Amino acid sequence: MKKATNITLATLAAALLASSCIKEADPYEIATEDQVTLETLIEGIPASLVQAGSAGYAQDGQAWDFALPAIHIATESMTGDIAIGGNIGYDWFAQWGTNEALGADYAVGALTWNNYYAWIMAANNVIKQIDASDFSSLDATQKSYLGFAYAYRAMFYLDLVRLYEFKENNYTEAPEVLGLGVPVVLPETTEAEAKNNPRAKVDDIYDKVIFPDLDNAEELLENYTAPDKYTISLALVYGLKARAWLERGTAKNDAESYRQAAEYARQAITASGCTPLTQEQWEDPTNGFNSATSNNAWIWGLALPSESVANLFCFTAHMSTENAWSAYGNDACRCINSNLYNSIDLRDFRRHSWLDPD
Repeated sequence: MKKATNITLATLAAALLASSCIKEADPYEIATEDQVTLETLIEGIPASLVQAGSAGYAQDGQAWDFALPAIHIATESMTGDIAIGGNIGYDWFAQWGTNEALGADYAVGALTWNNYYAWIMAANNVIKQIDASDFSSLDATQKSYLGFAYAYRAMFYLDLVRLYEFKENNYTEAPEVLGLGVPVVLPETTEAEAKNNPRAKVDDIYDKVIFPDLDNAEELLENYTAPDKYTISLALVYGLKARAWLERGTAKNDAESYRQAAEYARQAITASGCTPLTQEQWEDPTNGFNSATSNNAWIWGLALPSESVANLFCFTAHMSTENAWSAYGNDACRCINSNLYNSIDLRDFRRHSWLDPD
């Protein structure tokens, strides 16, 4: 599907939110700043990460429009690991899987671009409401909220850089964008700056945004205990640091970055106290790997509230098509390809999650 000539209001709003200065708002659509508490702002971020129609295309029937879970299906489809059993016409993520019609003229670009910048604005709104000049002057609640916002923002920019950075390879060339990431929008970004905001250097995004944000989050959440698996914790911050350093190590073939990644991965494991699933837990259809609360394997997850569950616009409808209420049914069941299946060791009980192609 190509982008509509007339941009929908939801899409326009998502684009405008990338700017830190919005001077006018419809009071019937958006609460005023005085009406929005700090708690509301921070709790709104995870809710927005599972919101159907968040990119502005659900009203056009685009069933890929359901926020972060959709992004995860899209990127997983791009790896070639996912295969569609049955009618591929029911696969709403075929464009990502086949690497077709993904350019700037197509609506699917909104899935990442519109979402991430709206979420970054939400994190920026929290950060600009708390005086971050002296962390020691903040109370426990302010520290946790600010720590969450920094962690979220680092997560979002890390995802964006990994999605949009062009890396040297054996098949394509793009020297004009080599080393460039995405535009950076911070609370102090003015409206004029937001209108003329070119892609920042990848190194600058890591060195000036991602790693500083994670350092701040680590300091702010040092003594914080998350009440559940759906709340950001110090362990998650360590995990994000491990992921960021692993990305830098891979991009630069840098041994020190790999060492940092290993160190923070170990800290994430230690801080979380998490343990791998046993075979019995993995194969439990009710309380297995699909549940973040019935075992001790999850560091962080997103809750999918009942109001976000639908037969088109939600993760479960696309990934668990054996459910009778899914609109796709077995016509578009998701599988893994045989190459991936054959790469799993015969002694690995995770092979049991799929039917042997033989």
